Amino acid sequence: MSKGSYSGGHTIIRADGSFGSIDPAETRYEPKRAQKNKAKKPKKAVKPSKPLPLAAQRKMLLNIAADARASNRKQGLKFPKNICDEVQQDVARVGTIEAWASKQAGFNDLVKTKVDKKQAKAKRKSNTAGPVQVEVVAKRQRAIQKPKPDNNRIAFLKGEIAQAREFISLAEKEIKHLESGSS
Repeated sequence: MSKGSYSGGHTIIRADGSFGSIDPAETRYEPKRAQKNKAKKPKKAVKPSKPLPLAAQRKMLLNIAADARASNRKQGLKFPKNICDEVQQDVARVGTIEAWASKQAGFNDLVKTKVDKKQAKAKRKSNTAGPVQVEVVAKRQRAIQKPKPDNNRIAFLKGEIAQAREFISLAEKEIKHLESGSS
């Protein structure tokens, strides 16, 4: 294939907004044909679902109230659509959903469980930093921790410093002697 014989790779935007190419391998532009109107099949009627048993409805309402208290939501709670009139009347006798739920047995334990789960989830979320973040934290902790002094190493280094000072003083004396003798 010689240079310049490739005619593909160019995109054309047509007047109707569609895309095309001058690549001979592609088919020619043909407008889409309108689909024939087909008679739509009637949708099947949705069967109404069976209502939940009263115990399940009460439990659901109790969980909603416990979630609201665990999340510190102050807004008034509303009944879900699938709560029957009997449960709504029980709640209405007490006043609000929150008041009704707080009078139910085990409500405070349920709230405590939900709060504990939220705290555990928040803790897991904060501990799931990437490996780089964990490494940075580990380095910071190592930098903060003071190493225990190695007395033998300290004594050795002090001896080395003393020898170096002695060598420097001898070198300075020799330099002075050489400078005074040559002048």
